[in-house]
Amino acid sequence: MTPLRDACPIGLDVGTTTCRAVAFDCHGQLLAEARREVVPEHPAPGEATQQATRWWEAACLVLREVVATLEAQGRAPLAVGLAGLMHAMVPLDARLQPVAPAMLWMDQRSQTEVDWLNGEGRQAFQAAAGAGALASTTPSLARLRWIAANEPQVLARTRWLLLPKDYVRLQLTGQVATDPTDAGGTGLYDGRAGNWSPGLVELARITPEQLPPIRPSASLAGGVTPAAAQATGLPAGLPVVVGMADTAATRLGSLGTDREAALIYMGTAAWVNWSGRGNHHAMLATTATGGALRWLRDVLSGPGEPLPYDTLLAEAAATPAGADGALFLPHLSGERGPVGNPAARGVFSGLALCHGRGHLVRALLEGTSCHIRWLMEEGQAMEAPRIHVSGGGTRGDVWTQVLANVLDRPLQASAVAEAGALGAAMLAATGVGRFSDLASAATAMLRPGRKITPQSELRELHAELYRRWRLAEESFAPPCTRGSA
Repeated sequence: MTPLRDACPIGLDVGTTTCRAVAFDCHGQLLAEARREVVPEHPAPGEATQQATRWWEAACLVLREVVATLEAQGRAPLAVGLAGLMHAMVPLDARLQPVAPAMLWMDQRSQTEVDWLNGEGRQAFQAAAGAGALASTTPSLARLRWIAANEPQVLARTRWLLLPKDYVRLQLTGQVATDPTDAGGTGLYDGRAGNWSPGLVELARITPEQLPPIRPSASLAGGVTPAAAQATGLPAGLPVVVGMADTAATRLGSLGTDREAALIYMGTAAWVNWSGRGNHHAMLATTATGGALRWLRDVLSGPGEPLPYDTLLAEAAATPAGADGALFLPHLSGERGPVGNPAARGVFSGLALCHGRGHLVRALLEGTSCHIRWLMEEGQAMEAPRIHVSGGGTRGDVWTQVLANVLDRPLQASAVAEAGALGAAMLAATGVGRFSDLASAATAMLRPGRKITPQSELRELHAELYRRWRLAEESFAPPCTRGSA
């Protein structure tokens, strides 16, 4: 039997387009990693859904692969911690089976409900959510109102509304729960009371009994069931902790207890998290960042096997900065921030016959980086003393160098690109008592990553690029601009 001190916490991160499991030792050394794509479905413009069963199928595959790698090393799991995409509640019936697909955070069908909450229903909404609160299509509340109005039979059959990590943990342990960080992303949570808000729940047109109990992120949820052990390769009875929303887990796995640094996450979407007023963390997010690159890869690949990302990034690196005048606006599924607009659309502009595949990819990397700079300027995150960057977009040097050049700020990359999985592993190790608290876990498991320095010789070029990008943004923006997400 593997001694407890040598057993390895596993972080399982259920993302919008990728499910990954990563095992670490308790010093933060990555020991095993597995990834599987979980592709969203877009049946029509403005729609984005996922089948919850695919989250579990992907989780089984990556966990089985990681467990096999650990066994080959003579190691064993210590516990499992979870992280997951936010806002996408899946309705389950009394037999714990999905009633309908989960509507993702990028789904725009609830804009009518958002307009009502910010208009005719504003007084009731702000009485429950707080003075000055604005609804958007990102949290779950408006989408639940949409389901109540358009698919009432779904809610009539619903016993539980669970978030992605909570659905996967249900399959692992048989236990229903969520945590404060994920509850906070639903638009139904009262942070001061630490529980669901009766007023917001009523506005969502659901019942309090359909929502899961809220438990601390690092608390034990239960043990792996025999059925889940057979499906995943994990030992039956292995402890599983409640887990965190992916944003919170990524900040933990990138910065630990550092409250001053700004964090840029480059995943399917990008988001920027920084310390705002009263030392509370604020956040702004895009709709398509890594998702835009995936879309372009698929378009350029045609039928058959998709082109390797490394090939596309190498071609972008070989293309001159500025992409010889090509520009890209990455609003492929409406936009969340810094100005929310469900009618926003993606644009390539400035194209010429001399442009090739590398120019398109380069323009995409630069356009998404300009978008991130816009978020940071609007949120005053550029004033942060340090800027860290994490996520799948940091796996190579090309995109992070473009981002550093556009921001004209040095960046500190996380040692582990999948910092959300590291944060989840910290939760697992803390939950079983390997560390006394998350601060101790972060001290032991965080490792320094590489630094990315802006190329000073390209400063003027990127300043002009950003100016042109903002002009293009203004020129192509649809007139129905909404509040920020």
